Amino acid sequence: MNEPSPEAAPGGLPAARTLRKAKGLARAGRLLGAAALCLAASAAAHHGRGVFALDDIRELAGTVKRYDWRNPHVYLYLKADGAEAGSEDWVIEMHNVRSMSERGWAKDSLAAGERIALTYSPHRNPKRRLGFGNTLTLANGAMLHLRQLPQNQAALEDAQAASIDGIWQIVFSGRSSRAGGMGAGSRAGGMGAGSRAGGMGAPGMGMGGSMGMGASGPELAALREAFPNAIEEALAFVPNLTEQGRAALRRFDVDADDNPWCLPVTTPIVLRYPGPKQVRAEEDAIVFELSGIVRRAYLDGRPPPEGERSLHGHSLARWEGKTLVVETEHFAHHPWGHENGIPSSESKRVVERYEMAEDGKSMKVSYVMHDPEILARPMADERTWNYAPGLQIFLGADCDPEVARRFLTEG
Repeated sequence: MNEPSPEAAPGGLPAARTLRKAKGLARAGRLLGAAALCLAASAAAHHGRGVFALDDIRELAGTVKRYDWRNPHVYLYLKADGAEAGSEDWVIEMHNVRSMSERGWAKDSLAAGERIALTYSPHRNPKRRLGFGNTLTLANGAMLHLRQLPQNQAALEDAQAASIDGIWQIVFSGRSSRAGGMGAGSRAGGMGAGSRAGGMGAPGMGMGGSMGMGASGPELAALREAFPNAIEEALAFVPNLTEQGRAALRRFDVDADDNPWCLPVTTPIVLRYPGPKQVRAEEDAIVFELSGIVRRAYLDGRPPPEGERSLHGHSLARWEGKTLVVETEHFAHHPWGHENGIPSSESKRVVERYEMAEDGKSMKVSYVMHDPEILARPMADERTWNYAPGLQIFLGADCDPEVARRFLTEG
């Protein structure tokens, strides 16, 4: 369920504008939602970026064979040239349709037969010709970043919000969260002091380039031996899992036919996904539009619908001075609610806090999550969202289970 933190670093707008002009990209409409919860075309569970060596950036050039605009990942098939590539086919995995749209891409951005050059991060298995895209340059010189959002940083620095209402963009600094993790010294039981991402410090569980754990060497090897089928990001949670949580992770099989690759991610994971996020205050609720998911946090204290649970639970909001506090309970069970192979239970409870800076340019977003059936201790995370009124929220597309499994076999 991952997208790495470097991908969301602010990027320059001119290249995206050039590509839009060169390729005639159409801008999608804003995501509108009046329902209490909209799961269509939302962020879905998928494999983590841990299978790619994200710190290793390589170059590749060749001819486009195929360009598949589908969820949960867009795929590029390339007939590569050059001595290193050996003129063999390569497969480049990219973001989901919504995230690609936010980066200036569209269904017709590439066509078979086009010459391109790109940079990518290789699969950790050197025998695989599968990589995760970084940048792409067209024959006319236009470049588009695959890991950076095409936002105007200068405009972001000048924008000031008068209230919590508006569009916000999560900030990724490449450093760990102040919370989260699994060991002594963290605010909520982390993975140990000095962990780059704690258990939750990556931009999403299974979303981050770093593994989100302090374990290395013999300790990491022992975890891999004990949980041989776990993805790298899931190993970060092991020290903070109850026996029930560990048992679930031991049963995880990445090749299982019934894996819920297309099940939408749950709160609070969605808070850490890259991409614009809209907050809207209504008379009886605060509405959040996050990664294709619409949540309502009610201000009137209403009880949850009788006999109903949802992946995002039932949220109640209140103001404590200038801080918005959102408490969510009544979650449905999610088979991968914490990470691939690690479920979240109906006893999960999340408390979020939204504190806008005095200058209106940013907002601190934090949460503490309790799930006593699965987590031995509460976990927490804290991020900064920048006010970004010029960004646009895009519609997504339905998740295709066949595409979700391609990383297992392609390349």
